[in-house]
Amino acid sequence: MNQWSVLNALKQYIAVEDSETAQALTTCKACGDELAVRLKDGADEDDLRLINAAAAMAYYRITVKKLSGEDSLVSFKAGDVTVSKSAGAALELASQVRDEALKSALPLLRDDEFLFKQVGI
Repeated sequence: MNQWSVLNALKQYIAVEDSETAQALTTCKACGDELAVRLKDGADEDDLRLINAAAAMAYYRITVKKLSGEDSLVSFKAGDVTVSKSAGAALELASQVRDEALKSALPLLRDDEFLFKQVGI
């Protein structure tokens, strides 16, 4: 999976301006690399489920970064019209998109987070 295919999938979630492409590519590469090390033996890293999962991870990270910036607009009022956006709702949506995409890619990934321990008596 390369960062360009992840970037193209990311554009399904958000608009990426030309000035943002370099930073988005870096994020896409990091997310793709993160998934690539978790691939099961024989899994195709160009599988669309993996590309979409990497894009959804990038979407979440970009959303967090945008919402944590000082220039993030939360409310705007012009005369009698007020436009508001909820940072919490945007983050929740990005989180849900990421989780669903990762769930779809699970058959291709190793489960590195499972831990089995014996409880002493």
